[in-house]
Order: sequence, then structure tokens, then C-alpha cells
Amino acid sequence: MTSAETPPTASAASEAYRSQAGHYDQRTDAFRQWRELLVASLPLRPGDTVLDVGCGTGLCAPLLHRQVGPTGTIIGIDESEQMLAVAAHRVTEHGWENVRLIAAPGGHRTH
Repeated sequence: MTSAETPPTASAASEAYRSQAGHYDQRTDAFRQWRELLVASLPLRPGDTVLDVGCGTGLCAPLLHRQVGPTGTIIGIDESEQMLAVAAHRVTEHGWENVRLIAAPGGHRTH
């Protein structure tokens, strides 16, 4: 395998996220408590900027927004444009003007 090739497992994972973006929130609801505990443990304050790498559908955005408030900034980055579309809908629904979503392709490791 050359460094330009995507490992089959990474490609399969990317496709899974793309095809399941609309159902992701329901499929991962069992982990909601852990998401809430994790975000609550972050030392965030109003006005802070937070980077949510692998933000997916933006499930952590409401939790993060409660901590950084309207004067803070949330930057969500994800590889899947389909997941980001769901996140963008969530941001629009809440009227958050301080959330930025960025599509960024995942890096590939070389050996």
C-alpha cells in the first residue's frame, strides 16, 4: 500500500458516516450521558473558543454552547459533509451565530 492509498477500514468508516448521517443521533443516543459528562468536565467559561474535532452532527454543540455562551465561539470540524449538513441544521434551528462548521478531509498515515 502506498501512502496515497486509503486503508480499506478508513474508507469503509467514512462511507458509514456518510450514509448514516441522518440516523446518527438516534443510533448514538445511548452515549448521551457520557457526552454530557465529558463536556461538563471541560474547563470552559463564557467567551471561550472551543474546537470540536470530529463534531459529526453537532451533538455536543448545545452542551458546549451552554458553557461558552453567545460571546464564545464553537468551531466544529468533520470529514463528512453529510454529518456537517445535519450539524448545520442544528445550528440554524438554534440561531447560533457563533458556531463555525468546517469540512476537512481526514489525514492518512504513512508507514
